[in-house]
Amino acid sequence: MLETALKDTDPKRLQMLSQPSHLDIQKLWEIQKKQAVLKRDMPIKHRLMLLKKLENATLSYEERLQNAVFKDFGRAQTETRMLEIYPSLSEVRYAIKKLPKWSAKHAVGKTLITFSAKAWTVAEPKGVTLIISPWNYPVFLTLGPLVSALAAGNTAILKTSELTPHTSEVLQELIYNTFNPEDVAVVQGHAETAQALLELPFDHIFFTGSTQVGSIIMQKAAQHLSSVTLELGGKSPTIVDQTANIEDAAKKIVWGKFVNAGQTCIAPDFLMVHESVTEKLEIALVKELDKRYPDPAPHHDLAKIVSDKHYLRLKNAIQEAIDLGAKPITPIHTNDATRSIAPTLLKNVPLDTLLMREEIFGPVLPILTYKSITDLVKFLTSRRFGKPLALYLFSESQVHQEQILARVSAGGVCINDCLIHLAHKKLPFGGVNQSGIGKSKGEYGFWEFSNRKSVIRQWSGFSPFSLFFSPYTDKVKVRLEWFFKSKI
Repeated sequence: MLETALKDTDPKRLQMLSQPSHLDIQKLWEIQKKQAVLKRDMPIKHRLMLLKKLENATLSYEERLQNAVFKDFGRAQTETRMLEIYPSLSEVRYAIKKLPKWSAKHAVGKTLITFSAKAWTVAEPKGVTLIISPWNYPVFLTLGPLVSALAAGNTAILKTSELTPHTSEVLQELIYNTFNPEDVAVVQGHAETAQALLELPFDHIFFTGSTQVGSIIMQKAAQHLSSVTLELGGKSPTIVDQTANIEDAAKKIVWGKFVNAGQTCIAPDFLMVHESVTEKLEIALVKELDKRYPDPAPHHDLAKIVSDKHYLRLKNAIQEAIDLGAKPITPIHTNDATRSIAPTLLKNVPLDTLLMREEIFGPVLPILTYKSITDLVKFLTSRRFGKPLALYLFSESQVHQEQILARVSAGGVCINDCLIHLAHKKLPFGGVNQSGIGKSKGEYGFWEFSNRKSVIRQWSGFSPFSLFFSPYTDKVKVRLEWFFKSKI
């Protein structure tokens, strides 16, 4: 039986299951489909039990997950604990605390035409869900969406990234030792496995990754009219105006950009600095980098680039920019053996270079200048950049803050800080258009995996619409006219 096979934690058996056949995937989906129907009648305490099991498992596997991420791309274990383990625990603990409130009936007020009825909304699970997680934060971006799926009462199949095989293996064992496969299961494999999964009629698909792949996911989902949450990316701008606290901005920009070696979907992608403070900011950034990462690559606190492909893409992009006129502010240090790239600052980067055409996703930060808010807004709202996942603004001017907030669209905005909006449990996280569809985290993630069902209960033997039943006499017309004129 597949159920037995999936619960087998023998390493050789797990390795075999990491490349399942299409038949295995189909069988797994069918098992979860049956369970999804049964789960609709299960009490909230069942969901809470599953969430508690996930919390305990995350704690039990904490060290192994940190070690696995380090093996995959050399990220410091402290960084993994801070950016993946803690956020995962925070997400599940918050859901355990708030689930009774989220899942309760939410009464709505009466209207004139429905004065005699009671109405409310209630969350119902969507059913069988698919979570496709990325390599850059392989723990949190797998377990975080899983928390929302379980809190909403769904079953879930997790497709982890093949670019982080050690982490995927540990996650697979964690899930199989914690849950029955009819509730949660992990499927590993390459593009063919993802394609096979997308042929199935999931009730909801949660994908984190590139805009290009997100478009393919959406096309596949449309074949079954599956709802989707797409957490994508884009070129997130960071603005430093003439009123900013330059030293403070430099500290926070260096943190936000170079944590995880820039392999973060909401990392500052490029700087837009007012021309009057550009030199001062450059000096402050170099000073901060010397303090944080004093040695050339590889530095023990700086993650490595995840694969040869991504490493060569970044290395070539840096060289292309320099060949076309970009000026390095910091020395260029790369290490082919370890796939390491030292934090790199470049100015005068031409707009037609790869660094300015695509999301960088690495430890390279182009610095551009602007003269006025009008020019800045025109530049950022051009079709070149679309609508980014994040926008960062360093400014002490409330006028400038309000102008940027009103005129530039983004999935999320931080003023005088970086990345912190993702840590706020009560804020939604997600993009807009090219940078994503839907929201995640906390209550917003719960609703993303739920159908907000409307319910109205009327008295037996009465309906306000009886006032307008045919035949359409003069009395009916008078009543209708009164309703038309009513402002209630």
